[in-house]
Amino acid sequence: MKVAILILAHKNREQLLMLTDHLRADFDVYVHIDRQSRWTIPEQPNLHVLKNRHSTYWGAYTALLATLDLYRAAYNKGCDYYLLISGQDMPLMKNSDILDFIKTHYEDRLDHHLLPKEIWPLRGGLDRVALFWETKYESNKKGIMQLLMFPVKAAFGLFRYMQRITGLRRSVPFPLWGGEVWMNLTREAVAYILSFTDKNSWYNRHFKFTRCADEIFFHTILSAFDYKGKDNIVNDSMRYIDWSSGPEYPKMLTMEDYEKCTRSGKFFGRKFDIQTDGQVINKLLSAASA
Repeated sequence: MKVAILILAHKNREQLLMLTDHLRADFDVYVHIDRQSRWTIPEQPNLHVLKNRHSTYWGAYTALLATLDLYRAAYNKGCDYYLLISGQDMPLMKNSDILDFIKTHYEDRLDHHLLPKEIWPLRGGLDRVALFWETKYESNKKGIMQLLMFPVKAAFGLFRYMQRITGLRRSVPFPLWGGEVWMNLTREAVAYILSFTDKNSWYNRHFKFTRCADEIFFHTILSAFDYKGKDNIVNDSMRYIDWSSGPEYPKMLTMEDYEKCTRSGKFFGRKFDIQTDGQVINKLLSAASA
């Protein structure tokens, strides 16, 4: 079975190299690096770096486009199974254990819920789509760029305010599903996503001004339309993510989280930062290589 690991990366080149060097021994690895990052990594056997790079602002439609590009690149190479991770994920299992699990559990696995989702803000996530967002300008840039972006952000903010007080939200003619973007998909699911987006440009346009569109776009395609496997989706992405401890959400995992990570039974944990705690990254990669 040919299994693809798809990586969305934007920072920490050294950490990304450590991750890809470990994974490419047993997987086909495909990487999209944020266009705003002024670096790349060299292609290696089983390591493919996408040439077409998007500027993936937080929550922006471009992150969705980068994800689609990763799925298409791996699908065109004949991969059978697809795991989407970030460049700040780390394996919590040996490669061989992940492969064995996939071979015996060939199924779509993702965190997905019918919206509204109680713990999500903006009316349980519905207003991510019903209101107009220009997330390209949700940038961490400071100084002159921040000043240049302010009028656009202010205009969209005013328009959303008018939408709220008048009740003139965008019509959504299908049920919305959402969840974390990190998912594990069969070839059949990826084929359906690519075919659906190729044939239904109206659907793609509907999400262009959506906040964190990638957390709704794929889930809705697989759960709200005619995908034959939708009733068999397993609601478990096999990721260890701490959304409760803080101070960041999700928490930046360190050595104090090592035991919880490795005992979780999940494929990957996120997120890690080599500048915050390189020791835990080295220890996890060492354990996964033993």
